[in-house]
Amino acid sequence: MSRFSARTWNVPQVTMFPPAVRDSEDFGLSEYEGLDPGPLGLVAARIQLFDERGRDPYGSSPSIFHLLNDGTSQEQKGSRTLGYQAKKTKKNVPEYVTLSRYQPPNSVLLGADTIADNRTRARLSAIFNSTPVNKESEKVEELYQKLSEFSLFGLPRLAENLRDDWEIREGEESRIHLQNSWRDIVKGHEKISRRQNHQQEAIWELLHTELTYLRKLKIITNLFISGLLNLQSIGILQEVDPRQIFSNIQEIIRLHRQVWQEVMWPVLNKARISGNPLDPILLCQGLQTFPEQFHSYIHYCLSEAHCLQYTHVTQQNNKLFAMYVKWAETHKQSNRMRLNDMLVKPHQRLTKYPLLLRAILKKTEDPITRETISSTLAIVENFIRSIDSQMQIREEQQKLEMIAKRICQYDVVDSSSDEVDRNVKELSILDLTLPMVGIGPHYVRMLMQEGSLKMKEGRDSKTEVHCLLFTDLFLITKPLKKGNRAKVIRQPLMLDKIISRELKDPGTFLLMYVNELHSVVAAYTFQAPSSSLCKDWIDSLSAAQKQLELLRSREAWMCQAQFKQMQENQESAIRAWNSPNLCRRNPSNGDVSLSDRSSPRIPQVILTPPENPDPETDDERTKKGRVSPGSPRRCLPGRSRSPGRVGAQRVIERRLRKENGTPKQSQRAEGPEIQLQDVDREQAEPT
Repeated sequence: MSRFSARTWNVPQVTMFPPAVRDSEDFGLSEYEGLDPGPLGLVAARIQLFDERGRDPYGSSPSIFHLLNDGTSQEQKGSRTLGYQAKKTKKNVPEYVTLSRYQPPNSVLLGADTIADNRTRARLSAIFNSTPVNKESEKVEELYQKLSEFSLFGLPRLAENLRDDWEIREGEESRIHLQNSWRDIVKGHEKISRRQNHQQEAIWELLHTELTYLRKLKIITNLFISGLLNLQSIGILQEVDPRQIFSNIQEIIRLHRQVWQEVMWPVLNKARISGNPLDPILLCQGLQTFPEQFHSYIHYCLSEAHCLQYTHVTQQNNKLFAMYVKWAETHKQSNRMRLNDMLVKPHQRLTKYPLLLRAILKKTEDPITRETISSTLAIVENFIRSIDSQMQIREEQQKLEMIAKRICQYDVVDSSSDEVDRNVKELSILDLTLPMVGIGPHYVRMLMQEGSLKMKEGRDSKTEVHCLLFTDLFLITKPLKKGNRAKVIRQPLMLDKIISRELKDPGTFLLMYVNELHSVVAAYTFQAPSSSLCKDWIDSLSAAQKQLELLRSREAWMCQAQFKQMQENQESAIRAWNSPNLCRRNPSNGDVSLSDRSSPRIPQVILTPPENPDPETDDERTKKGRVSPGSPRRCLPGRSRSPGRVGAQRVIERRLRKENGTPKQSQRAEGPEIQLQDVDREQAEPT
């Protein structure tokens, strides 16, 4: 084998290695005979490999070039030769750092055996060795190779069919350099008051945290989502649904990018250009449409619990996905953030906006500015409150569905024959998810209390029952031996028809069920394990009845308000339809426009002479048997106008002559045009 000084490559110049290093068996030069020279040549590949071996597995030891040129003494260098470093590395590196425990066969990674970084190899080895899976499977082998490529060369761009839905390109926020403090922007900050100083601190915190949050969100798309979709493109982890993990996170990123460009950036840029303090009014004006801007948060918050549960279950059942999550969470781009922590970031950020706005309001003195901030704060809080209520409704729906699954039978009627039993079973169904009577579908039936009681039947007989108190009904069920299931053994009792009484016997209470005529149709006696629990049941029944009455009264008030609004809309539509205002023609240009509704107007008849008058008189036209299309009245031959019509026509002609200043003509112009024009009631002359 030739020495390194025999030929020259474009690598750092090394004239000679110590003989002990060159001839050392530990250094093992013979094992690199078949080494791939790579783009820089054989010696470059060797020196790069020597540099990797001379480094500590965690990157703490210096390279070979630093060892030979760091200015230390010869004795110190002799103790840090390549052979010494190789021995030290082999002696101190634990077993899990190397890839000897799992080396994929036929590994063809570009430079995986020559230029792989020890830190990346150690991290991947620890992930694969600590996961109890079948290491001989092809999927594990492919996953290992792809994650190694992602670590060395970065994540490739998504396929074209996935870019529109999932890809988030770099925006302006990635190129913005934010100063350390608002004092670096505002001129004369030493002269402002202490209260305004605190106000600027609060505004700066809102801007700074918004930009930081937007950059953290992109870690999800650039690392977790991109890596998962790239693996699925080659047939790995295709059973994992990205939307059930990340929901609509890409929409969240897009809306925050838009909020930054339209709301936050103008406030920051204005202060940078003018040197004036950050304007809270400009900030709050941009957040006046907060519900429309952050509408995508509704879907994300409602699906957050499902996404977390799906991610947890998938990690437990799918070991390949667990490997991938470990790799992504330990990636340097993730900043040591766990996947579950990233998934709850949007909800946490949404709840911080009222706190940040309230901090700005607290340090604001100007009344107008305080009013603007207060209105914006109310809008934001109402939106968040609406999301919380929807989340609560969703949780109650899920609880109700789980309870409905527990109730597997409905057996409340004793059948006298098989035929009766067949007919009864057709209607022996109880659907707890149906809307409540007298309450709109936007309210969900909630479970108020449940527990085990003893129901007395006769004088001495008692039955173990499990009772459930809902918003509008009371269920008496009997637990089954198989699983956590029960069957309904008595008819559902509507809560507004129950009368409860506490009996003298300790821990016993009575429920009487009345019909529409307020007559008792059934009575049930229950015994609780203790007197305090008995009192809790009675108090819960009373509280549930009051709440039900309140909900129904509120629903009735809402229905009345909607009906009243509907009536007002109909009346306004009728008034608009019957309005006397008509379209009028502008005499100057002939345009038609709606009349002004500011003052009352009446229609007025205006007679306009035709452009080409016909010299024929009425008698001549009558004799010829024709009437001009533009004439005010069409008459058949041999018939004359009525005197009343002729008198009205003459009045109109006199008014026209008076207005136009024309002398009386012996013959009327043919074909006068009649138009309706609205004029002011005050200006209308009596006819």
